Amino acid sequence: MPMLLSNRLNSRKYERLGRRFDAILKMMPQAVVFVDDEAGQVVVNPAAANLLSLPSHGEVDPVKIASAMRKLAKCSSTRTDPQRWFLNMSSQEDQNIEEEWELSTPRRVLHVRSYPVSSHAAHGCLWLYEDVTAEHDAREAIEAANRAKSQFLAMMSHELRTPMTGVLGMLDLLHLTKLLPEQQGLVKIMQESAEGLMQVINNILDFCKMEAGRLSLEDIEFSLLEIFDQVCFLCHFIGPGFLVHSFEYVGFGSLYSLSD
Repeated sequence: MPMLLSNRLNSRKYERLGRRFDAILKMMPQAVVFVDDEAGQVVVNPAAANLLSLPSHGEVDPVKIASAMRKLAKCSSTRTDPQRWFLNMSSQEDQNIEEEWELSTPRRVLHVRSYPVSSHAAHGCLWLYEDVTAEHDAREAIEAANRAKSQFLAMMSHELRTPMTGVLGMLDLLHLTKLLPEQQGLVKIMQESAEGLMQVINNILDFCKMEAGRLSLEDIEFSLLEIFDQVCFLCHFIGPGFLVHSFEYVGFGSLYSLSD
């Protein structure tokens, strides 16, 4: 009697679990197909029945489901390695498959996954079809916008390099003329500023190369003291208090001044 009661309770528990599982399966937006190798059955949810143009969901004839899945696969222009895919669909190979299929009529993008299932309760293959058309189109739009931005930056950088090269050349010629010491200092500042602007343009080109995966790193020696002297010389013409305020802004306080 206790054994009979225990079996009845377990039976009711499994029935409740089965109903819950069936309700969850019906509400899933993903198309689910389970191929049971041991029982020779195929179970599909309503989303899969709609995707594969089947008359009903639940248990489906394996021949019909195989034909519908092959037909769907042939409609994809981006499916890879068809022999491997068909072997897995016919359960001749147990392996994971994850691909994106782009269907033409009607246009949509499916994220297709296949997992082997092996346990004491079931043995077979689980197929999941998820419509990711919106995500795919959004990703392509973002990539197209990034490409357009990189092309624009590269084009503008090349366009700016030409007049800047002319400016640097004219400044070199001006530096060779007879100038007063103060004028020579001004020309030097102009040259250094123009070279700095040219470096900014080159950095923009490097950014475009970085996005394209063609960036090459350079090991160049520089003098920090020389750069600091250039900044001090430039600030001398702007105003004596500019450098002190700049250091205070970046957190150095007033440790340095032009008099140092």
